[in-house]
Amino acid sequence: MASGLPGTGKFFFCRKLADKLSFLILASDALRKILFPSPSIRKMKIGDFSLRAMFSSMAQYDAEAKWEVYNKMKTRRERISRNHLVVDTAQDITAVIDRIVRSVEE
Repeated sequence: MASGLPGTGKFFFCRKLADKLSFLILASDALRKILFPSPSIRKMKIGDFSLRAMFSSMAQYDAEAKWEVYNKMKTRRERISRNHLVVDTAQDITAVIDRIVRSVEE
């Protein structure tokens, strides 16, 4: 799981990792938009959705988080208490990707 503020490179990092490990990326922004496009849709059950349409829409989704969202959320971020990696996506992420790939393949 990748966690971080909007616009910090989570999706970019996951895409690079998925290129090496063939992971499916489930972005929370995309899921939320598909599952709850309007307040009235929240009353529907998951079985009411077409899974094919849902995954097709997710594949075409582009993150919409703006600077204002980042600024609001940065004061409310939660610390991760479990063992985890911290990745600076402003730097070269190759070494971290390789480390994760080796760990998964072991």
